[in-house]
Parts: sequence; C-alpha cells; structure tokens
Amino acid sequence: MLWLYQQGHTVLGVELSGIAAQAFFTENGMTPQCSVHDQFTHMETNDLHILCGDFFDLDKNDVAKVTAVYDRAALIALPPEMRKRYTRHLLHILPPATQILLLTLDYPQHEMSGPPFSVSMDEVTSLYQSHAGITLLTQRDVLEQNFRFQERGLSQLQENTILLKTFIPQ
Repeated sequence: MLWLYQQGHTVLGVELSGIAAQAFFTENGMTPQCSVHDQFTHMETNDLHILCGDFFDLDKNDVAKVTAVYDRAALIALPPEMRKRYTRHLLHILPPATQILLLTLDYPQHEMSGPPFSVSMDEVTSLYQSHAGITLLTQRDVLEQNFRFQERGLSQLQENTILLKTFIPQ
C-alpha cells in the first residue's frame, strides 16, 4: 500500500484489525485522522485511506472510485468455504473493468494448516473465470527463502502472481 501511495496513487485499504491499521500508519511515520461512518472506522492521511471493519460490510459506494485491486493476502487468508463468498462479494461491489492483481500461495495443503491457505491456479480459475480474464504473470518457487514455512513442514511452496481483468457487462 505504501509503495502505491508513494507513486502518487490514491489508496484504499480494508483491514479487519484496527490494531493492524494503526500499526501500519505508526510504522510509516504517519498520523491518520480517524472517524466512524456506518460500520467502518476510517483512518486516513492525504490520499491513503484504510477502512477498519468487516470486508463483507463493504458496498458499491465504498469502492465506487476503485480502478484496481491488489490482493496480497486476503484470498489466501480465508478457509476454502469462505473463498466463494469473498469472490462473489468482491466482484459484486467492484466497478466494471476493474483489474485485480492477485498473489496466491500453492503448496500441499495437507502439510500445513493455514492461514495462509493454499490456493491453486485451478481454484482461481474456478472462482473467477465467469467474471474475469485470468493471466498468470509469474510462478515462482519460494520455499527456499521462506524459512518459517520450511519449519512448518512444507516440502513445496509456489507463489503465483495473477492478473484478473473483470469483464464489462454487455
């Protein structure tokens, strides 16, 4: 988020934990203005906004100006039974033609209980193919540089970077 903000973009983050959101601002030497609207605590400084609350409480008005999404840790944080609900809700509230940069981890799920959970390309395809074009940008073996995952018993760990381009309704 910080990098996007430093590049001049207006950034909207959604975080369940108010502690994590406040820590983000503190770690980056920022003091946000805080206010409460509807079901969210709004923390903002200039063009960097974080909504603290439940993602599933977001509506189209909250994300009306969003043109791109960076999902670094949302989908992989959810257990399998919640991923369809997350995807349906995200696609429902986003404006048409929004691009999503999605990072996933793929590993033998039986070797480690999440989060983060393993999300395969097949699952991404199943979740998004009816609503978005799917392009696999990179696929990297990242186990060697992730000692904490080795300690948890993983034998393989692949990071996928995927570009999703949501369809414009006809």
